[in-house]
Amino acid sequence: MHEQVTKKAARLDSLQRMPAEEVLSYLSLAPDDHVLDLGAGTGYLSLPLAPLVTRVFAADHDQSILDYLETKALKLGLTNVSPLLADFRKLPLANGTIDKTVASISLHEVSPLHDALTEIYRTLKPGGRFLCLELEKQATARGPRVTANEMEQSMRASGFNILEIVHPDSTIANQPVYIIIAKKEA
Repeated sequence: MHEQVTKKAARLDSLQRMPAEEVLSYLSLAPDDHVLDLGAGTGYLSLPLAPLVTRVFAADHDQSILDYLETKALKLGLTNVSPLLADFRKLPLANGTIDKTVASISLHEVSPLHDALTEIYRTLKPGGRFLCLELEKQATARGPRVTANEMEQSMRASGFNILEIVHPDSTIANQPVYIIIAKKEA
């Protein structure tokens, strides 16, 4: 594997994050679910999701990282992880085909955010759930951030019903995070 990809993958894998199981505990997963993981990276959520559901669409904008993730999944015997090269503002999925969507530390990079949220809404089945895990915006933050309040308002404007907003004690890379769980009404 290309050295630059390996370094990027190692950096992503080494991020201090809350346990994936803790994040996933906020979703009511079912064995027949089709789950979209936006910003899948090296599989932080995709790999723990795979044994629990029928299919995981691991979406990312970096083909080399998706290749790395696919190799990692196959080494673990996970054949239901489908890498998906995608612009989150125009997802290559049909309307109403996804049961659950997770986006972990990826939506703050998307502009305009509304376009990505509209696509998530479009691809979810009626009653589908969306879990957004993001870094909270702080004065000392480097790079783009979206506050929990801004994310909540954007999600509502995209049609979602907000079920829960959580500010866990956990941090990611020593930065506070929030989790918003939303639903596409039937």
